[in-house]
Amino acid sequence: NANNVGSLVVVAAGNDGRRGRQTIDCPGCARKALTVGATDKQDMLADFSGKGPVFYKTEQLTKPNVVAPGVNLCAARWKNAYSNWNVDCHKNDKIHVALQGTSMATPHVSGAAALLKSQYPSWGPQELKAALIQTAEDLGKDVYLQGGGRISPFKAIGLRALILPSTLELGLMDATAGSKTFTFDIINTNPTTSVGVQIQDISLQNIHTQTTHSIMANQRVCIPVSTSKGSAQFTVDFSTLPIGSYSGSMPVDVYSDCSYQSRVHTLRVPVGFSKFYSLTIQFIGTPPANSYYLYHDNDFLLLSVNGEKERFYHYEYGRQHQYTYVIYTALRDVDVLARMIEDGLYPTYDQVNFNYFLRRVTFPVSQPLIFDEQQAQHIQQNWKDVATSKNLEHVGYLTEITQPRDY
Repeated sequence: NANNVGSLVVVAAGNDGRRGRQTIDCPGCARKALTVGATDKQDMLADFSGKGPVFYKTEQLTKPNVVAPGVNLCAARWKNAYSNWNVDCHKNDKIHVALQGTSMATPHVSGAAALLKSQYPSWGPQELKAALIQTAEDLGKDVYLQGGGRISPFKAIGLRALILPSTLELGLMDATAGSKTFTFDIINTNPTTSVGVQIQDISLQNIHTQTTHSIMANQRVCIPVSTSKGSAQFTVDFSTLPIGSYSGSMPVDVYSDCSYQSRVHTLRVPVGFSKFYSLTIQFIGTPPANSYYLYHDNDFLLLSVNGEKERFYHYEYGRQHQYTYVIYTALRDVDVLARMIEDGLYPTYDQVNFNYFLRRVTFPVSQPLIFDEQQAQHIQQNWKDVATSKNLEHVGYLTEITQPRDY
């Protein structure tokens, strides 16, 4: 709502990055927010900085959007807060304290956005966000770790053009996806003059296979005097790309006019998408009479059979039956494990009764996987021991498609 009335919302990516990918929760997962990760003062990515991507239903969001310094930063101490903190800003200085976190990085970006707004009062949230992302310093990490890179506010002053949207999010594609055309806008920030842009090809890296790829986008676009906006497009043939998540960028050279003689700056537009195997899963039937609650939130797991250790997360669902889900994964062979808890109690990971399903799946598949809840296998065991004994790991993204929600 704040974004819709003209305010750029700047939020932290969170400090769960040590757990791996897909560790950005709300509010950092908000689609329109400018989400900030953390670096140290030497431009090294902080290991705790929340990592993307963010999945929502059939969408993939490229988060974080930028990074900024957030390790051992000096801040004013409020009363006796952090009185036992072992890192002081200065010797015998008891009124400041050095802290770290993406919440320490976020104010840098908020301040930069405010200064940029004062320089360009007519810019809205989209323009401010694009300017900070597309002029950020590339730290050599993929877009799900650094977004556009570490902010470089001085480069955002005097821009002659911007690309909207600020990041090219091409989506979450099924393994059978074919060609799709994408269109983006080119903003002339000073319509009293013409501006020319030279769009370069998009360079990509598959972060699962570590292979490099490219998308043809090379073209020139002239935006004439008294015109505030132009557009361009490119086409991606997803059928030629291997399974996996892709990170990349589209360089855009901006010229002082349409003669293309004098280049004034270069924008770097982040690009992100995934091409995954997908599996539809349906729950049918009535569960056993003593299974008061059917848990699919954090209790429905997509698990590998080949020892890969890549974690994915999914959001919470309501409690009812007759669910349909879609699972997305980059792995060809997986075990699908689901469970019900008996006795109507929330799990405490003590000895409790479970009804569960375990099914091997090899992709690609054309038919849905159906679990009849009346045929669940019964065990009585510590749930953590079940997963450990089978040596299974989270390796997929799960989305529920019968009860859509928005945020």
